[in-house]
This record gives sequence, C-alpha cells and structure tokens, in this order.
Amino acid sequence: MKDFLTEGRELISRYVAGAVSPEEITRMDALVESHPELREELERQSEMDIALAVTAARRPDAFSKPKPVPFPVQKPKSAKLLPWLAAAAALALLGGVWWREPPAAGPTVVVHQPGNLFTTPLLNWENKGDQLYDVWILPKGADQATTKPLFKGENLRPPLAFDQLIAANDNGGITHLTPGGEYALLVCLADTDRMAGTMVTFQLSPAAVEFPKSPAAAFLQVQKFLDSGDRPAARSFLDQLPAEWQAMPEFKSMRLAGEGRK
Repeated sequence: MKDFLTEGRELISRYVAGAVSPEEITRMDALVESHPELREELERQSEMDIALAVTAARRPDAFSKPKPVPFPVQKPKSAKLLPWLAAAAALALLGGVWWREPPAAGPTVVVHQPGNLFTTPLLNWENKGDQLYDVWILPKGADQATTKPLFKGENLRPPLAFDQLIAANDNGGITHLTPGGEYALLVCLADTDRMAGTMVTFQLSPAAVEFPKSPAAAFLQVQKFLDSGDRPAARSFLDQLPAEWQAMPEFKSMRLAGEGRK
C-alpha cells in the first residue's frame, strides 16, 4: 500500500508540473481510482495550480520573480479530474472561492448607548446623509458576526422607536427587554456585513419600565418620580425622551422642577 501511495503522489506532482506522459496519466488514474487519499491529493494540488495561475494573471506583483502561468501548458489531462478542473477554473476566473475579496467596511457608525430606564428604549445613532441602516439587538456576550439577534430591523433611520424592530423567530417570544438585563445594540449601513457595523453594550435599570406611548404617559411617569422625591430619576427619564417631547413647555417645566427650580 505504501509503495502505491508513494508512486501515486510522485505521479501527481509530475502531472501538476506538466512533466508526465499519457501512459503515466493512465497509471495515475488507476491509482487514484483505487486510493481515495490520492484523489484528495490530486484535487488539492490541482486547486493550488489554478489558484497560482489566477494570482499571476491578476496580480503580477504577487511574486518577487516572474512565475510561469500554468494555464497555457498543454499537459495531458487526467480523465478523472477533467470535470472538477473545469468547474474550479470557472470559479477562479469569475472571482470565486480563492479570490473573493471580503466586503469593504463601510463608514464607522457612531452609535449612542440606549437609555437604561426603558424596556423598549429609543435607539439612536448619527445619521450621515440619506443613509439607511440595519439594526440588531443581541443578547449579553454576543459575537458581532454570528450571534442570532433577539430583535432586528432593516433599512431604518434614527431615531428609532423600539417597536419598529421585529422580534426574531427564535427569541423565545419576548416583546421587550428585561429590567436589569444586559444587551448589545449593533448598527451598520444597510446591506453590509455585520462586522462593518458598530456594537455597543448596555444594561437596563432593574426599575426599567416600558417606553411611554405618548407625551401624556411620559408626563405622568415623570410626575410620579417628582412626587416621590426622586429628582435624579425624573431628570434621567426626561433625558431619555425624544427631543421633540423634551421641547414641549410641560416637560421644560418638569425639568426645572427636577433640578430643584421653579
């Protein structure tokens, strides 16, 4: 067995180098047919042969010295390998598996950390021009590239209400975040790789509540904080409301009260 494998590997090396006769091709085919490990070796070396050819053709500066391109060499072809070679060459020349460039990273997205008082927090980041973004809410300890999201959304703009996100099919049926829970917010330009985005982690307060549905509901919650004497909570709550709500006269008055001023 060892002698056959050694002979087969020598024939394969000579075949890839273009220094093999038709009789030796026939012998090599017979050995490859009876020894699967030789077929793997033949395919591996032929794959490298094609990859080097593509590199030499596309990037002539990739080698310190000129390297011959194997494609023009009219060496005999193994009948066992012809279908595989045809498919592999087509993939290589079309920018296939060997030379597929990684997705270009888009501009860095500046993501604001979500407020910690809401189980359905307002999500915000810096929007550049008329861009659209993809958004994910990931669990604690998430891997940016692979972790399945709890919530996700596509082609969105900031500021983003939490209810614009869609709950993932396998997120356990949750509709909001958990008070005290730790999460990650990932934002990237629409239709780009997740690794090109920006991920920030955040933790909700144990006393986090659902984001108010209206300014009136927010007003009542802030009033509760003020009535209980918890001015810091009232100020933090106001800070995490949409800017247009904070600009309302009622909330401006509440902010003064939260700061101890009338």
